[in-house]
Amino acid sequence: MQYCCPQFFNLCNEAGTRGVGLIVDASETKPAFFLQWRGVEVGEDTSSLSSALPLELATELGILFCPWCGVDLNKFYRKCVGQMSRPHLRLSRSGPCADRRDSDSSDDQ
Repeated sequence: MQYCCPQFFNLCNEAGTRGVGLIVDASETKPAFFLQWRGVEVGEDTSSLSSALPLELATELGILFCPWCGVDLNKFYRKCVGQMSRPHLRLSRSGPCADRRDSDSSDDQ
């Protein structure tokens, strides 16, 4: 598989680990790309963690373009997005971004 740039390749390989990674979810109507930040590895025991304040151990942000080279991700990866898809690493499939993604799919036609 060819990647748009080395930075994008590196983030795809870091998906699900502590730090920053890139998640591709092709399980919905339109493929989606997410930058994801994790304070803990997937599957790591967090039962002993405590905080006086609310604490997010992971968050993600949907993206349409590569943050480094600017390529349109859906266009560049349209033929191989199925190979890249790892929806099981997503944090959530609900909320305003998921709703918007579904309604945007009609705009492409």
